[in-house]
Amino acid sequence: MGKSVLVEDHIAAYLQLLVKNKSNRVGVIVGKIGTQRDYVVKLICCPFKESSSNDQVVDSAWVAATADEVSHMLPGGLHVMGIFAVAPMALSKDVQNGLRQALYSTHKLLSRSQHSSLKPLLSDQLQMWTLLHVDLVSGKTLLCRQYDMNDKTCAGKPAEWKITKHATTWIVLKTLIKVNTELYINLASYNVEQQLKGCVSSYCHGVANALVEVDGRIPTISDLLELERATGSAKSKKTKFMPHSKLGRTLTCQLYFANSEATDETVKEFKPLQLGHLVKLSGSIFACAYIPAKTTVMDGIKLLKADAILSLLHRCTLLSEEMQENKQNLVSYEKYISFPKRVAFTDSGKPDDFLYFDYVFPGEVIDDSVARIKETFDTILDPGMITDNIELFAPVKNENIETIIPAKEASETHSANSEGSFPYGSLLAAGAALLSAAIAYLSLSD
Repeated sequence: MGKSVLVEDHIAAYLQLLVKNKSNRVGVIVGKIGTQRDYVVKLICCPFKESSSNDQVVDSAWVAATADEVSHMLPGGLHVMGIFAVAPMALSKDVQNGLRQALYSTHKLLSRSQHSSLKPLLSDQLQMWTLLHVDLVSGKTLLCRQYDMNDKTCAGKPAEWKITKHATTWIVLKTLIKVNTELYINLASYNVEQQLKGCVSSYCHGVANALVEVDGRIPTISDLLELERATGSAKSKKTKFMPHSKLGRTLTCQLYFANSEATDETVKEFKPLQLGHLVKLSGSIFACAYIPAKTTVMDGIKLLKADAILSLLHRCTLLSEEMQENKQNLVSYEKYISFPKRVAFTDSGKPDDFLYFDYVFPGEVIDDSVARIKETFDTILDPGMITDNIELFAPVKNENIETIIPAKEASETHSANSEGSFPYGSLLAAGAALLSAAIAYLSLSD
């Protein structure tokens, strides 16, 4: 038997519930891939497609799209690590071939154009993903194999889907990273998302290279994340968590940026005089990571930094989509455009569970977030279960803010809007010219 994939009994019960519903389901496996064993923390079914075909149990494109949405909701340390299906044994060949195709399609989508700041943080992540097929009739595991995502010819290795009451206790690393920057974006120019990510690129590298203080001290590479804090001798250690609890210690981290990171060579390409709309990012970005005990502190710090960077880059994607959708409303005197804020929720509603995330824009109602979470995350949720104060964004004052527009754009905008607005500026300029001419004439007469 190959590597063990540890699954807690409440997740196994969820699988059996899917079996009782007597409906073919496909979804993603979320957890942590380890060197000796893997940990499954959640199974998320793909939403039903309105135009789905009954003949196709596994739609690889639909599975990959769902996994992409789910990945942005995960904290540091947890990843999409596989695909599962609940389907009859009679369809085993088609289902398992479809799952394998979906496995590689999903990995390809999630790995696309990874930002350069993430490579030193995630380069050592293991890539043996799990494929699981459960019989819709009996509820038994028909197949559990692991495939190397870096080798499309991999035949797969058998793995043990092992159900247990308690898989491991997780240590939590969390931080708030202060940021205060203004980005100038031209909607009429090339890819808006590329502009935004280019503007924050240097900041992402600053996070990746930052010095990190953990619980008030600078750790060494050899330090391990322990479940308990030493208060003296080994005998005087006091356990600070309940036996078999899901979460152990919570470690607060502080990031210190090098002075050289203040010089942003990428942002210099986007000069205020060349570009139009002003995007404001000011406040504290929340990041966290869940790490199994006995993991090195440095590995935990890498995952914490990766969470902060991935969160910021995903906000760039969301903001670019929002700006493109509302392009007609972003007129020449547009106010500040704000980044979306991260909000948190737990799958069970209990405080001692994993935090997952969604993003909301200023003025967006929390019910919109609830609807997105229910659809994507396959969970029951009400607005009271969402925490919307984990990040503190400075209020934006827009009274005297005007958007900076290139001269050509300003001329085009003025021409387009001339019918709907009175040309005060032109009249003032003409009046000033006439007054100057009169003064000159009087001076010459004298």
